[in-house]
Amino acid sequence: MTAEPKHAGHEEVLNTERTVLRALCTGALRGSTRRQVLRLLEVYSFRDVIHQLIFDAVREIKTSQAGFLRQELPARLTQKGFPEVDFDQFLEAPGLGGSRILELAARLRAGLEAYGAADDRQ
Repeated sequence: MTAEPKHAGHEEVLNTERTVLRALCTGALRGSTRRQVLRLLEVYSFRDVIHQLIFDAVREIKTSQAGFLRQELPARLTQKGFPEVDFDQFLEAPGLGGSRILELAARLRAGLEAYGAADDRQ
């Protein structure tokens, strides 16, 4: 396997993580769909440390209200020692419906095999 496909798989995973986090941070997911996504990813290890911190903070905050999340996320990450996080990329609506976000979360949970990049996880 060449470095090019590995990198492409890694980038696809990071983009998928960002898309799911955008849905969680913008309040695009509600009710049972939001709970399902959170449950699916509670045992998932995000590839990017910032992604993991944002996910953990979203779980701690326990609301889907976008305005409250916009206020609380920067404060939570600052408390965890990450004051310089650029949240703008997570505050744009993902443009996908809840069922598609749920599907993406399931793919992340299922592992990198879904992306054809199983060897990239080390």
